[in-house]
Amino acid sequence: EDLEKKLMKFKGFGPTAVNIFLRELRGIWSKAKPKLSEHALKVAEKLNLDIKQAERYEPQLVKLYLECCKKSKCDVCPVKSFCSSPIRVA
Repeated sequence: EDLEKKLMKFKGFGPTAVNIFLRELRGIWSKAKPKLSEHALKVAEKLNLDIKQAERYEPQLVKLYLECCKKSKCDVCPVKSFCSSPIRVA
């Protein structure tokens, strides 16, 4: 969290930019440990993924949330057969 605060001191770096920046460095730089996004957590829970899996697939989980879950488009979701609750999770 201290690193996040330091990064947000840069002009144009808000919470979202800092999270994206640190997420891209996760696994490469040990200090890069951003919290999982709320969207990724929602989808990970519906897919019964553990934290390690959610961290690994966070960008894809966020994309699933934005393109399918948020819009209630379960019928076109590529992982709907793995979803414990194929209904809107927003």
